[in-house]
Amino acid sequence: RRIFQSYSATAGNIEVSIASEARGSDGCGCDYPSYVSRDVVARSDAIVKQLGQEAGGMDPELLFWLRGLRPFTNFCIGGARVAIMHGDPHSLSGWSLAVENLETSPEEFRRRHGSQKFPTTTLRDAYDWMRAANADMFACTHTCLPFAQRIHHGPARSFKAIFNNGSAGMANFSGESFGLITRISESLDVPRASLYGCEIRGEQGSVARADCLPVRFNHREFVDWFLKIWPEGSAAHTSYFKRITSGPSNYTIQDANRL
Repeated sequence: RRIFQSYSATAGNIEVSIASEARGSDGCGCDYPSYVSRDVVARSDAIVKQLGQEAGGMDPELLFWLRGLRPFTNFCIGGARVAIMHGDPHSLSGWSLAVENLETSPEEFRRRHGSQKFPTTTLRDAYDWMRAANADMFACTHTCLPFAQRIHHGPARSFKAIFNNGSAGMANFSGESFGLITRISESLDVPRASLYGCEIRGEQGSVARADCLPVRFNHREFVDWFLKIWPEGSAAHTSYFKRITSGPSNYTIQDANRL
């Protein structure tokens, strides 16, 4: 209880789904694009339905807090304007900021993810969305894979960027096990653990620094805990166990770093 009273938080589609009166029975609310298989969608719906059933026994105060979370929030950090969202600027669970939908992703990469026919987000699109939101940076998540993309449009030395952290509690790169968070600071010093990062320079000359940092934890203990709740054959095991133990296939830090 002290945690949710002490920190700012925003809603994701899972929080909205399990805290609703339907308790997740209406689906996960992930709004998966058409290139995601029906089996993945069905498993996600099953996972959230089970989470919703568990939420029925939650502290009513916690449920009330979940229902009050905003889908977006804004911070001014070091004078840079940061828009924090779960999905994209248009939707709580939007996919226009998924790495496979960026114009900077090679055609082979998009084809591997099945997204080559999905609308492409150009750097110009992203810049225009940031201008409309009065933001110098988008910090997002939701779409499974992490990345950081610098946006080059705009006045000279005005560097906008998108940072997607992928997952804080699950592996993000092939052969790795750590989670990721996006750190945004008014200090321009590069954190020792930074995997990649850049300065965010607003149009008025304001500066902040954003970095992707690993979240390291006792992986063996986490796997044991996961298997107790989601044993082999369960929806979550089928969808996530391989990623938890060995990371997503064919995705590296170099793929994510577009700065």
